[in-house]
Order: sequence, then structure tokens, then C-alpha cells
Amino acid sequence: FDNWNPAVHNKGMQLPTAEQNTRGDLSLLFQESSMMTYENEKFRGTDSIMTKLITEENKGLEKFTIAHEISSADFQPTPAGGIICFVTGSIKIDDAPPMQFSEVFHLAPGGPLNLWIQNIIFRFNFAM
Repeated sequence: FDNWNPAVHNKGMQLPTAEQNTRGDLSLLFQESSMMTYENEKFRGTDSIMTKLITEENKGLEKFTIAHEISSADFQPTPAGGIICFVTGSIKIDDAPPMQFSEVFHLAPGGPLNLWIQNIIFRFNFAM
């Protein structure tokens, strides 16, 4: 079960760092039925999700160097040929201390990249 599909592992590891490349390319990963929860905010559809991602970028993040470090990534197949991905790691912005995050993706088969994000949940993990 650990090695049920090595190609899935490689694909899943690329998704969290895709936003480091270009936000425009990310739109290919979403469809109108895609849903995203970012902290407590909920978004549905490519336009809504991309607007949120672009809004975050327009808060000034594009002026900084952002680096992701993946600590762990777990993958499981879904009955319809999709993949559930659970990723933890840290995001470092310039010289600021790293911020821990957790992210869950539900990848569905199809779309221009052969997999698209049906669901995504992102949360920063702040110590209480």
C-alpha cells in the first residue's frame, strides 16, 4: 500500500510548490466544482479560488521570496480514481521565521493536466 503508485507521489509533491511558480498556471488545476477552504474562508469555482489566490498575492507577497519545505506527505487512492493528499510543512517568507501549515488536496481524474483539484483545505498551524 505504501507504494501503490509512485507517479501519484511525485504529482502530489509538485502541487504545494506550484504556487511558487506562477499563479496563472494554477488555474489549470481547478474546475467550476472545485472548492477551497483557506483558514475559515470558503471558495467555489476557478474564478473565486483564483481571485483569492491573486488577492493574497496583491497584499504584497509577490515582492517577497517564498519557500515551501514539505515535512510530510501522505497519499491514498479514492474509489473514483482520485487521490487524497495530506501535506504538512513550513512556508518561509524572506528572513521571517517559518510558519507551519497543513494542506489537504482531493485530486480528481481529468482536466487539462489529467488531475484537477476537487477540494483543497489549507490551514496555518499556529501554537496556542
